[in-house]
Amino acid sequence: MRRNPIRQTILAAVAAGALPALAAAQGTASLTPAFPPRGTTATVTYNATGGPLAAAPAVTMTVGFNGFQNAVDVPLTGAAPNWSGTFSVPANATGIDVVFKNPAGSIFDNNGGFGRDWHFVAAEALGFNPGAEKVPAGVGGGYLFRVWAPDVASMSVVGEFNSFITDRDLMVLDPATGVWSAHIASAAAGQEYKFLIDGTEYRRDPRGRQVRGGFDNSVIVDPSAFTFTAPRAGTADSFRDWVVYEMHVGSLDSAGGRFTDLVPGRLDYLEALGVNAVHLMPVNEFPGSFSGGYNPTELFAIERAYGTPDEFRAFVEACHARGIAVIVDVVHNHYGPGGLDLYDFQDLNRNSLRDAPGIYFYDSPPELAETPFGPRPDYSEPQVRDFIADSVRMFLDEYNVDGFRWDFTKAIRGTVDGSFNITADLADGVSLLQDIHANIFGPNPDLFSTAEDLAGDARLTNPVLAVSGNPNDGFGFDSQWDGGFLFFLNNQLRQANDALIDMNAVAIAASGSFQRMHYVESHDEVWAINGTGKDRMPYRIDPADPESLRARKMSALGACLLFTTEGIPMLFMGSEILESGGADGSWDVDEPIDFSRLSDPDISGFRDLYSALIHLRRNLDGLSAGLLGDSTNVFHVNDTSKVIAYARSNGGTNPGDTVVVLANFSNTSFAGGYDIGLPEGGTWYEVLNSDDAAFGTDFGGVGAGQAVAASGGALHGFGQSGTVGIAPRSFVVLSRANPASAGVGDWRIFE
Repeated sequence: MRRNPIRQTILAAVAAGALPALAAAQGTASLTPAFPPRGTTATVTYNATGGPLAAAPAVTMTVGFNGFQNAVDVPLTGAAPNWSGTFSVPANATGIDVVFKNPAGSIFDNNGGFGRDWHFVAAEALGFNPGAEKVPAGVGGGYLFRVWAPDVASMSVVGEFNSFITDRDLMVLDPATGVWSAHIASAAAGQEYKFLIDGTEYRRDPRGRQVRGGFDNSVIVDPSAFTFTAPRAGTADSFRDWVVYEMHVGSLDSAGGRFTDLVPGRLDYLEALGVNAVHLMPVNEFPGSFSGGYNPTELFAIERAYGTPDEFRAFVEACHARGIAVIVDVVHNHYGPGGLDLYDFQDLNRNSLRDAPGIYFYDSPPELAETPFGPRPDYSEPQVRDFIADSVRMFLDEYNVDGFRWDFTKAIRGTVDGSFNITADLADGVSLLQDIHANIFGPNPDLFSTAEDLAGDARLTNPVLAVSGNPNDGFGFDSQWDGGFLFFLNNQLRQANDALIDMNAVAIAASGSFQRMHYVESHDEVWAINGTGKDRMPYRIDPADPESLRARKMSALGACLLFTTEGIPMLFMGSEILESGGADGSWDVDEPIDFSRLSDPDISGFRDLYSALIHLRRNLDGLSAGLLGDSTNVFHVNDTSKVIAYARSNGGTNPGDTVVVLANFSNTSFAGGYDIGLPEGGTWYEVLNSDDAAFGTDFGGVGAGQAVAASGGALHGFGQSGTVGIAPRSFVVLSRANPASAGVGDWRIFE
């Protein structure tokens, strides 16, 4: 810790009895200009209201910089009780510190104790961000603390750097912005701190990067101490190649898991599976140790139960080293509601108009102030808009993430009713999303952003024409979650009676675009919050035996539609090992995924099937480029036999540029062949058959290894057709690319 020479001299003199003890000066001190630029002069005015300085024949000011470095004595002019003096602000000043002396040499500071001086900051300090920001060594070192609190009388910062003495480091207010500032040259990374409002109310730093300890203190974090070497894994050209794995850090590998638990083992597993993007459920600080994260309290802090900020950085770095992009889930439609220091961020006794909920939130009417999940941030307030935008920049600049999933954007862009339908547009929220996407994502097209809106509103993925607050001017998201895919498909997968399966609904699910992120399961479907009866797909298919032949077969059909249709496919953790949840079939945040089940050959075989589908989806073996194309032709829907066929194409003419998928949702075997039209003549090769015995010990291998000659007559709108063997509740993927000539060999088996 840097020593302050003048303070050390004063302490030594007091200890030796050469000076009387430090005393509080009764009066007020002000600086003109309030925030003087470096290299200029400034004037201190002191108005004594009592004590020796009120009648002193002369007063001298001792002014120092950056924690009383380079202190000088300046005789003041005037007469008791009003004094003033001018000094030069050095080129390296950030903090300005002042005490007074009378002719007897008695030192009078702000509160009657060592270190309690009047504190001001240079104009350049106003360019720092709110929060605790590292000050370069050349201008004093330490940290500059800034916090927005416009309607409080006083603010101080207390922490390990000043032994938590409440009145030692008083902050200075900029009335134009409502932001308080203090430069603490002795502050260091790793130290705990809090803000103290009006000497009575402790608050964590709204922009604190970490929370620690029994008193839930904020922690100073230096993001520059970590060096990223691996580049981001995502680019605008790669988004359609993504296979996204949604994961909950606290329960992917163990109950109460941490980032360090996932590296290297679980990331190596995901890389081998073929996953190239992970979607992390929210990692911002929340109350307690177990949560899904959708109740954030600190929008800049990393959840302590998961690890430290540097451990999160190391996790992101490890993902990028494996070519895995990182998408973080952010919640800005509401905060809390429990444990919020942001709530009531002011002295409630001073302003009855702000009794609740505080400066960060709308206060009325109720439908605006409250969402179904907690208080809504005030998107009309510039400081709150900056707070949200800066939290996005933090994840990008300090953690090097690749993109974001925005939770329930309906409640940002509008007020909602009990059924989560928008009742009125919220122009402030609309313009916030437009602003962030135009000014953060727009110049950086390799950054990804998807909306969980679930309304299928095409305006969300339209480019931002203007930051207008008008939703017709577009929002700029790259994609949006497609709840329709899940709705139309999942009800068919669970039907025990073939007659009730609606293949027209399956056809709707098969039609989409790459501006959707689609899924068979997400946390919303599997997480039984408050006993809401959610369950995982295998349990939903067969509650009596979620690992039964039917459960595995129908789950595989869901995976087929997920990975072979247009969109960015996302699987919820454990789907690839037929995870069926707890006794009630649901997942909860304290229930880890049980990867030990891979010792069962049917479970490992099912995982191999997922890996094979992911290989096809990403065209990793050069057999299925059509799956990355923009053309989908659902050319056959047989609601009687419960069979569907569709072609995916990228418009090219090379083998693999068109892929045909045939899916049989019935319990009927077509071992003797099912006739379908084929887009091209010649031989079509089976590149994946879900009934292959490699994927289940009780799978029959119907049609496995078949080559289909397009030798039949015109059918289903094509000039030729072929006959395909397909097992009950199974699918077959065909391509003109020959797996044997491609040298794929045992490509379907997970390694």
